[in-house]
Amino acid sequence: MGTQHFGIVAVDCAKWRSKWMLCDFFGRVLLEPTSVEHRRGDFAAMIVAINDACDAEGITDRIVAVEMTGIYHKPIQAAFREAGFDTRIVHPFASSHYRKPLYPAAKTGDNDLEAIVHAAVAGYG
Repeated sequence: MGTQHFGIVAVDCAKWRSKWMLCDFFGRVLLEPTSVEHRRGDFAAMIVAINDACDAEGITDRIVAVEMTGIYHKPIQAAFREAGFDTRIVHPFASSHYRKPLYPAAKTGDNDLEAIVHAAVAGYG
């Protein structure tokens, strides 16, 4: 075990679709930011992709860090929990705190995903 075998799935939620990516503990992107529609089949395909990437990279322990967004985070949070993932909520203030020093003038979904990873590593989740 150890940090080299630890992965973080970061999820930036929206109303009908979310954006997610998989990183290792050190922030190396294993699966690029990808959109997922809030539909059961799309959630299942996302989970298969994450499991396959974790197997290929030797990731044996992982968490899912979902940024809380009104109620829009609930479907994807439930999908990960039903699939047996350790799923945590990250408050938007925490991800904003980590995003601003990295990208002070730009707010995009990909920047938010990176900040969610940093917040999760720091224990905000």
